[in-house]
Amino acid sequence: MVGRDRALQLLYRVLALVPADQAEATLFVQDHALTRFANNSIHQNVARKDARLAVRAVVDGRVGAATTNVLDEEGQRRVAEQAAAIARLQEPDPDFPGLPAGRPPREAATFYEATAGTTAGQRAEAVGVVVDAASRLGFQATGAFATEVGELAIANTAGVAVYAPLTLASLRTVVDAGHGQGIGVLTGYADAISRDVGQIDAGAVADRAVAKCALNRDPQLLPPGRYVTVLEEIAVADLLRFLARLGLSAQAVHEGRSFAVGKMGQPVCGENFTLWDDAADPRGLAQPFDWEGVPAERLELVSSGVLRGLAHDSRSAAREGRPSTGHAMSQVFERWSPWPAPTHLFVAPGDVAREDLIAGVEHGVLITRFHYTHCPEPQRVVATGTTRDGTFLIKEGRIAGALRNLRFTQSVLDTFSNIEALSSTAELHRDWWASAAHYAPAMRVRDFDLAGEAG
Repeated sequence: MVGRDRALQLLYRVLALVPADQAEATLFVQDHALTRFANNSIHQNVARKDARLAVRAVVDGRVGAATTNVLDEEGQRRVAEQAAAIARLQEPDPDFPGLPAGRPPREAATFYEATAGTTAGQRAEAVGVVVDAASRLGFQATGAFATEVGELAIANTAGVAVYAPLTLASLRTVVDAGHGQGIGVLTGYADAISRDVGQIDAGAVADRAVAKCALNRDPQLLPPGRYVTVLEEIAVADLLRFLARLGLSAQAVHEGRSFAVGKMGQPVCGENFTLWDDAADPRGLAQPFDWEGVPAERLELVSSGVLRGLAHDSRSAAREGRPSTGHAMSQVFERWSPWPAPTHLFVAPGDVAREDLIAGVEHGVLITRFHYTHCPEPQRVVATGTTRDGTFLIKEGRIAGALRNLRFTQSVLDTFSNIEALSSTAELHRDWWASAAHYAPAMRVRDFDLAGEAG
């Protein structure tokens, strides 16, 4: 590992090289290891190490950025000069408030020695648990177990100087009964993710995926319509992505492309839906500061269905004369959105046992997870995609059979307004794009729009 002192010393050297009024430097280091398996056999063990340096330069109100993975003295000088040169080519940005000042970061559990020390052999043992569970029933398991050590350091000329070591462990599997039925048809899926590898229970992941696969037999067609639907935790986490990225960003509201325009303090979801963002909560993928080095606040977003807050970075916060909430995304490394967004979401659980969500359904559908989800109508937060790896018909409170994968088109706001019950437990899952991980319960909702078989 680079370590705090060396990382910040490197950033200070880079800042001194930037010919600009203000400058920011970010170092992101990753040591990623992956064990991949298919057809009940490990077929790949790979490791990748990378370090990337990003520089933002401010020259006469103009902002430019450059990045490199060449970290020697020449690479540092070149990226510093490139950022300033790019800034000089830009038009002045009247909304840019300047780089944020330094503030002490929150305490957060981001690094676990057990995760950092995980070996390929230990990953193989966990994979073996999954494979053994699948093979006992004649199924095939495919998936991956990844562990990662990362380091994030940010410094700027306004006083920010922060560093966090980060670990990550994730196990996922698709268990397939085969028979040539196609992807996601006679299958079961499960996953687990945590900064602490000790929280990854390979046996529990295997049992869930195998159980889903065993149920997924002779799938039938379901007529299009609106159904009482039980959404498992993975499906809920995926829907949260659209609400967070497209709706709960202060920048999206400013630009008039969010459902939240003019809705602060008004009901936007059902009374039994409460949502907040907390990047320091160890149940999530904790991160003590955002990509500007600003401490990530605990942020109330929706309380008993009422809109209470929005995510800000320094730019959107300055526009409103308030401090940043610590939700800036990276202007260089972020693939999904350059505007502020809550990415450590938590949904308040309910008081119903997970298994009783199904028991309360006379005629409906159980959805394990979604696939290839998109949002064609951001202002209404309409999500579309297909179900995958376990979609089932519910009759008289029991699983009555498997269903073929279904296409859905549904407003996320309507979904969270139509909640009949929430499970008393919650789980951490990434959304389908793996852009963030959210902690959510399973839920039973009414009037979920299922448009027929997925093509």
